[in-house]
Amino acid sequence: AALVGRVLLPSALRFDQVSVVPHDGMRYRESARLDAEGKFRTGALKPGLYRFEVFSQGRVVASVADVPLVEGEESRADAFDPLDLREALRPWKLRVLDGAGEPLAGHRCFAADGRVERSMAYAQSDGTGRLEFWTARDDDALTLVAAGFLAQEVLWK
Repeated sequence: AALVGRVLLPSALRFDQVSVVPHDGMRYRESARLDAEGKFRTGALKPGLYRFEVFSQGRVVASVADVPLVEGEESRADAFDPLDLREALRPWKLRVLDGAGEPLAGHRCFAADGRVERSMAYAQSDGTGRLEFWTARDDDALTLVAAGFLAQEVLWK
């Protein structure tokens, strides 16, 4: 059994930054990457009910529950025909500085949404400390943690 579908993304979010991951109720299964048109096909899965989660930067940005997969069939769930996330996501563009005002260049930073979904996103800062995280549009705050530093809440303005 396998699921095929399509995910529509905001134009600034690259398809290679997003994957669809099946969950069988006990654990995650192998992820499916999106192609240049946002199409995906999962690997072979056992028949049953699955939850499919869409990940960007290691963070769940959408979830579709109770998708049935049938033995020997390639399933097409209505929710993924296509799953339109173009208006559901927004970027947080941040510049992270240390206490002395120097950019946290090269640090691996983590963001945990504080309001809607509590899952982690991962981004590497560039040489100027700039980061970009994609979250659900409803998220108005997140907690930013850089390795070796205290957590800092960031509010959407």
